[in-house]
Amino acid sequence: MQKKIIYVDVDDTIAETRRAVLEFYRDMTKDYTTGLATSKEFSYQGMCPKMTREQIENIFIDLDFFRKLKPIDGAVEGLTYLLNKGYDVRFCTAHKPEGRLFKDVWLNTYFPMISKVNYVDVYESKKDYRGYAFIDDGVHHLEENQSNIKILFDNYDIFSSDDKSIIKINNWTQIREVL
Repeated sequence: MQKKIIYVDVDDTIAETRRAVLEFYRDMTKDYTTGLATSKEFSYQGMCPKMTREQIENIFIDLDFFRKLKPIDGAVEGLTYLLNKGYDVRFCTAHKPEGRLFKDVWLNTYFPMISKVNYVDVYESKKDYRGYAFIDDGVHHLEENQSNIKILFDNYDIFSSDDKSIIKINNWTQIREVL
């Protein structure tokens, strides 16, 4: 019997990307006025007002960024739980080609138990990755995706959707309750 596939996004789903971007932004600009608790911005541009889009995109191809990046609490245990339940867990993440090596090293460091990584270009759709379930922090990715179960991972409580087929959760303990 073929295992059911679960696609999992990386940034802000298993990785504390917003926190690391904010830390990188503060180091570069010395602007400490924006915080994770006060910023309800979805975009990194809105969270980092003193940086251009190009400067923000360059963060994701900087090795120092990946050195600061940590897994979201419970992500390692949550993915291990899904693997132990017999699911075929695969990452599906957007990233520029020139920074994928750094992301691969980060994934292998914290999540060596998952070897399948599907990359899409930045700003490209994930709609073609249909599985039993899809876990992502991007509402737009889930709204156009045809997976059986669509889970919005909203660790920062900043997203909403009118799509009734999307299940919103805030942490990896809740993933265990859904799957």
